[in-house]
Amino acid sequence: MEDLETEGIKILEQLAEKEKIINVAKHISEILQIQELTYAEGFDKICLIVDRDPQSFSEEQYDQVVQICKERQIDFYVTNPCFEFWLLLHFPDHKNLDPVKIKENSKVSSRSRYLENELKKRCGSYQKYRYDAEDIVRRVDTAVINSTAYCVDINLLKNEIGSNLGTLIHELRT
Repeated sequence: MEDLETEGIKILEQLAEKEKIINVAKHISEILQIQELTYAEGFDKICLIVDRDPQSFSEEQYDQVVQICKERQIDFYVTNPCFEFWLLLHFPDHKNLDPVKIKENSKVSSRSRYLENELKKRCGSYQKYRYDAEDIVRRVDTAVINSTAYCVDINLLKNEIGSNLGTLIHELRT
């Protein structure tokens, strides 16, 4: 490590993140009130959308969030292993991706992982916070269809490759 203090801060932030999703799910009503957001029960819908990086939260925490969401009538949407997988579903050649490599999503260089690298090939350039979102949105129908080739069950998404974001998009359209 070149900068011990910076790395230490990153580790502490990661540890704090592990509990964050459970707290968000538990306290969503209070969060809405504090933010002074209008919410009409029976009309509006609360959705929690996350990616399932194994480093983000444990299997036990995943199960807790699923249970809390059920109890509080919060719809839970997950992409496993990460958001980049959902973005790759926007392309017709998603079946060319190696399932083992998808699941592992190992580093292929010092700056990117397998799925990020695959996005770069398809988009010309890709950075986590900088990509052509308009192009991706134009392809959303493809992603909705392609997502059905993978797991969409919220309980199974804990460990299986897939995304149920296509379900959310379908629900928003109907």
